[in-house]
Amino acid sequence: MVYYRWPCVDSSGVNRQVRLSAIYFEGAPFTIPFSDTAVKRGGTWLYSPGSWHHAIDLSRGAETFHVKAAAPGEVIFIGWDWWSGNTIVMSHDSGSVKDAFRTIYMHLRNGPQHDSDESWNTTVPKLTEPRLSQYKAYLEATGCPHNGPRHPDANFWGTEAQKIDMSLLGKTVAAGTPLAWSGCTGPGGCGCTDDKATWKWGGGVNTHLHILLRASGSERQRVVLHRPLWDLRHAKLLPGESYRPHYHALRTLSHRLEGWQTAVSIAVPGGRPVQ
Repeated sequence: MVYYRWPCVDSSGVNRQVRLSAIYFEGAPFTIPFSDTAVKRGGTWLYSPGSWHHAIDLSRGAETFHVKAAAPGEVIFIGWDWWSGNTIVMSHDSGSVKDAFRTIYMHLRNGPQHDSDESWNTTVPKLTEPRLSQYKAYLEATGCPHNGPRHPDANFWGTEAQKIDMSLLGKTVAAGTPLAWSGCTGPGGCGCTDDKATWKWGGGVNTHLHILLRASGSERQRVVLHRPLWDLRHAKLLPGESYRPHYHALRTLSHRLEGWQTAVSIAVPGGRPVQ
């Protein structure tokens, strides 16, 4: 069993405190989506003012880790999203409420051959400049050229043993059930593209889990992840603020997600726990 205590230090070295009023509430059946004690929280829902993430990043550096179901529920989607790479969506009941919450797990691995094929066949046609040229350069540099033999670099693409079990689709699984391996699939996960034409990828591996949580039955965005490491708050875009590509991609990910509210989280640096 993995135990977490606050205050904690995240991957950036910042001391974080929990928001107590956020972790004590009814109807949220969630736990952490991993068991590897080396995993740390990375990016939160807000990168900087006006720059939105809309999710939580979990990472153990350049190494992969087993992504596990954050709560008991049904696996309702497994597929490749052009921006977020391999993605799994789960539906979770809460008490007598069916399909009360959903968790979305992004940038997963599903074997180098599959992932490089999807990158070229599904993602590349969707991209525009400058991200198009940047992503193509990334694919070439990591051993996945469009033409000619491919030798995917395992640091970026993993191995054929790290594939998603497609038989999970439609099944109800327990919390903690292994779903997939964390990765950096899709231009939203590789850390290899930017809107600036002058931007250059530094060559680093960006292996992580990008997990998004959503709740139904509310006009307001609701927070649903229960983990005493974050200050969980409502995230509501204000007029004039734009969504990042992760959000656009999520909206088109599956008709199953239509009309759902986004749930996100952040952490408060320093100080005492917030009530």
